This record gives sequence, C-alpha cells and structure tokens, in this order.
Amino acid sequence: MEKNDDLFITDQAFINFLLHDNSGNMTNVSWNASSMTNLSHTCLNSLSNVHNDIKTYSNESMVILLNNLYQIKMEEQQIYKGPLGINSLLLESIQANKLLKFMQSKSNPKSFFLHYKIIEEFLFYCSIQLNKPPSNINDLDLYNEKLFLKFAAEKKITTKEHFKRIYTLYFQNGDYLNALDKGKQIEEFKHPLIERHLEELKRKCTNSSFLRRKLHYRKFFNWLTTVFNEFQNYSINTVPLYLVTKNQLEEYKVVLMNQFKKGIYKKHTISDAFYNIRSLFASLYQMGIIPNDISINVIGIKFEKYKYRDIPTNLELSKFFNAVMCYAPDPLKFCTAYRLMLYLGLRQSEVANLEATNINFGTNTISVKGKGGKYDILPLPKLLVDDLYSLVNLNENYVFSNKPNIFKNELYTYYKLISFILNWDYPGGVHIFRHTFITRLSELPNLPPQVIQYLSRHSRPDTTSLYIHRNEKFLDNAINKIDYF
Repeated sequence: MEKNDDLFITDQAFINFLLHDNSGNMTNVSWNASSMTNLSHTCLNSLSNVHNDIKTYSNESMVILLNNLYQIKMEEQQIYKGPLGINSLLLESIQANKLLKFMQSKSNPKSFFLHYKIIEEFLFYCSIQLNKPPSNINDLDLYNEKLFLKFAAEKKITTKEHFKRIYTLYFQNGDYLNALDKGKQIEEFKHPLIERHLEELKRKCTNSSFLRRKLHYRKFFNWLTTVFNEFQNYSINTVPLYLVTKNQLEEYKVVLMNQFKKGIYKKHTISDAFYNIRSLFASLYQMGIIPNDISINVIGIKFEKYKYRDIPTNLELSKFFNAVMCYAPDPLKFCTAYRLMLYLGLRQSEVANLEATNINFGTNTISVKGKGGKYDILPLPKLLVDDLYSLVNLNENYVFSNKPNIFKNELYTYYKLISFILNWDYPGGVHIFRHTFITRLSELPNLPPQVIQYLSRHSRPDTTSLYIHRNEKFLDNAINKIDYF
C-alpha cells in the first residue's frame, strides 16, 4: 500500500497553541501537593480546559503533536561499527590478557554483557584490595586466588557460572570456589494440591508473573516448615493446606514488613508477595481444596505506587538513537522499534509482536494490541511512517521478526548495552521510553488530559498519572508563575 504524504500538514497556529502556555495565571493549579504522587495527579488534571473535548482532535492534529514532541538530532555522517564495536569500546579498559582474550571470544551480545558486568565489578574490587586503578590490573595481579575467593564470598555470587568461568582462566580446580557455596540444595516446589491452582493460574498470567508467584509460594511454605512446630515434620511439598491459619498469614505479614524495614526488600516487593499469598488461599478455597477462606479480612500491605523517575533529555535521546544507528545489528529496525516506544508509548512486547497488517499507510495509523487483547488505533508521526514503510514486507507476518520473543529480548539487550556505554542510569529498562512519552505529553500546557489518556491507552486516569514525572526545576518554574494577588 502506498503511503499518504498529504496527511502530514503544517499548522503553525496549532503547534503554537499546544506548546505555549498563555494562561498568565496559574491560581487554578493546586501546587501545594503533599507528595509527588499528588503532583502527578495535579499535572494530569489541571491542564487547560480549552478544547478539552477529545472529539475535536483530528488524526492530523495529533500527528502534528507527535511530530513536535521531541527535538532529536541525528548525525548525517555516521560510521557504522556494529555490535562488535560496543565490545571493542568496553574492552579498552581491560589490560589483563587472559580476560581480554576471553571476552573477545564472546560474540553473543547478552553473554558478553553479563560477563563484562561481572569482570567490571571484580576488577573494581581488586583495585581497592591492590590499591591500583582497575585499568592497570594485569594477569600477574590476578594469579592471586584469595582475591577470587574473597570476592566470591563477600558478593555471594559463587553459584553464578559467569564468574566460575573467569576463575578457571587462572586456576584449574574450581573446587575451592564451589566449597564457598554453603547453601543447601533448594527443594523444587511441587505441592500436588497447589499444582492444580498453578495450572489454572498459568492460563491467566504471563510467564514472569507465574514464576514470581511460584517463588512467593515456596518462600511462604519454607517459612511455615521452619518456624512452626506443627509443620516441622513436613516438607514444603507435603504441608497439609487445611492446617494453615489466618493468624499465620498475619504473622507472615509482620515478617515481610520487618524485611522491608531492614532494607532487604522494597515495599512494593513485599506488597506483591503478600497479595499473592492471600490470593492463593482465596483460590484454594474457591476450588474446594481447603474448607475455609483464611484470607478474608486479612488486610494487604499498602505502598505508594507512584515512583518518581528522571526522564532523558532531548540531547540524551539524540545520543541514544545515534548510538543505535552506530552499534545495533540492524540500525533501521532497532531505531524504528525504539521510536515506537518513544513516540507512541508502545510496550516492548507490543513492538515485537507488531504485524504488517496492523499498519495502515492509507490513513497513517497503527493498530496496537495492548493489555487484555484490546486493540487501539493510534496516529503515526511522519518519522515512523517513513521508517515503517521501509521495513514492512507484505510477504512477512511480523514487521520486525518472525520470532517476536527473540526480537523482544534483543531489544532489551541492546538497550542495556547502549545505555551502559552512554552512562545512562535510568531504571526500568526500555519502559523508560513509555514514561518519557507520557511525561512529554503532559508538559504540553494546552493538551487536555483526555488526549493524554487516549494516547497512553489507559482505561483510568489514575494509571496515566503514575507515568508523569516532574523535577524540581519544573516545580520552581510553575510556582513562580502563580499570581498570589
């Protein structure tokens, strides 16, 4: 299908309306928010009421909005170095020949990065012990087995195969390293009655969520069999489920809260864990496996869902996309994938599973299958139309790869590699692009919250507000605009 360039209009008046706040008085904005969560709600709800009917926003007007969301500059003369260029760049800091040759043999980007991270941490540890810069540490320094053993013991990484391979570059016998791992063999969690619940659960949630729940279950039953006399003669796989009581659930809640207070786990981690345990026993009751629902009236662990994040600047985004063009295995493909996340807020899996039939070049729109299998139609900015037009092969099902799960993992791997060489410290992996997209939309002073929610594809504005982040400079500027008199 031919793309329709006539749909891309230039309406400077509309751009000026979106980008400039002409209100002159912000007394209608509640800037005395007591927390950044309240602030994110405020930023979403206090936008101008002018043109707040989403129906008045045409596809063309939203395209103008998206075209002007960022100022990203791409270098015209770019020397392509490929994935091995990242390897060469990182290996410049390693002087030990054995480590260098070992790393040069790693062609798989993920394997290279995982080994490099361990080596970097180990060399930094050695630099402290030997009182010399990490870049000056050589093979002679590393023929010191005590360095390896102390590092392994202190960092508790003796079970990681990556470090064992590094250890065996210098020492043939790995028994000493293995001896440091004093942890007992972890019993696989396969309680026959809970397996019935897990079979049902697996059909309803993602694989990562399923594995996380199973881990939470195992930890709970391990705690039961360790702490309570009535369960000490049972293994985690033979605990009589009908003997577990509401009081024990409450006690486990206290244990989790203590772990949070000691800094072992974050609040959201223990909240999720306790929620999963409560929902397990509610499910077991509903399935008729236990006679009573012990989860009733057991209150969960509340936590503040909002977490402030720094958002990359236009300059940082420019450096990122130029690095993608320089180092990614297929620059156009990876650049387009990351742009879909940045310019439309698509999630990693949504990009990987994008099909050629989801793109309509006649209307310059894209149909995105989001959470719950729901489809949303979004406008495509011109940059993405041009990129996608170059990529789409009507003989192929998927836009990027007929193995979407592999491409999804590659998106994450190359994001981590490129963000690492750029010294990015933004949490959350590629999902930072979705946070950036929604935050940038919220910064347009005349853009209604209904449009932000629509483009974010959230069913509730409360969810959208979790993606809006304001730094202190923005707060200062906003407060200075307030007319108190």
